[in-house]
Amino acid sequence: MMMHKRRSSFPCHVIVFDLSAPASSSYNLHLLFLMAKGYAYNPSEAAAGIFCALFAITAIVHIVQMFPKKAWVMAILILATLMEITGYITRIIASTRTSDTRTPRIISETTLVVAPAFLTAQNYMVVGRLISYVGGDLAVIPDKWITKIFVTADLICIVTQGLGAAVLSSSDSQSKIQTARVILLAGLIIQIVTFGVFLITTILFDMKAKRVKGGDVIRPLRRLFIAIYLAGTLITIRSIFRAAEFGSLKFNGVQQTGYLITHEWPFFIFDSVPIFIATAIFNIIYPSNYIPLQKGVSMDSNHELMGKEVTA
Repeated sequence: MMMHKRRSSFPCHVIVFDLSAPASSSYNLHLLFLMAKGYAYNPSEAAAGIFCALFAITAIVHIVQMFPKKAWVMAILILATLMEITGYITRIIASTRTSDTRTPRIISETTLVVAPAFLTAQNYMVVGRLISYVGGDLAVIPDKWITKIFVTADLICIVTQGLGAAVLSSSDSQSKIQTARVILLAGLIIQIVTFGVFLITTILFDMKAKRVKGGDVIRPLRRLFIAIYLAGTLITIRSIFRAAEFGSLKFNGVQQTGYLITHEWPFFIFDSVPIFIATAIFNIIYPSNYIPLQKGVSMDSNHELMGKEVTA
């Protein structure tokens, strides 16, 4: 069995199998080594290290921002960044170890798949506070229900994606892997649909608020709306990529096939980059600088926002 390498955009290699080569060749030993790692390519430790550092920076900044303003609702976003950090650290460990790679691989795959679901939960809670503050009667879904409905759906996504990712990265049975893929895809599709409905609900609320409250009243909140839309779009792009990645996963004997699963660069471009930006955008446009993040605080209908920061 012979293995050839083809260099990709990142410092990693795609595995191309030649079943005509002798099974006892040195190529076969290296192939078995990569199979033990659970990747269809040589993962880049350098790229994983870069994103680990980037998520660590944004996490530290979020922690520093949260405590003075007592913006405890942002703790969910911090949890998401810590999961991303854990995912990249264990990815590096799995790619550098010569034995016992299964445990770090399971942790890495599970945390990197599930972490963005916590980021969506944070978006749900911030928008819930925003709607409650500006005027719950302006939303298509009552403000007292919006957080409950979307966070409940998000919990379903977290459970299904976590279960699917854990089984997919740990099982040696092709039938179990196929079942795990279906579970994982179901969680991703639920997330895409739910977040799409959420974004539409937010846009409709934004439009009605401008019409009813007046553009001058809502204008100081415009940057926060933009941050929510940008983060939502990036999370959706990432979820669509993940659904396409796992949906295209196929097996040909021991070989994993499908371009997205056998090349590493799409993971960094369509998962790592969007999720980092969706996290870091709230360092720049911090929600508690625009709205109170405590429950039960509403805008005075006769008072115009003056663009000053609102402390939580």
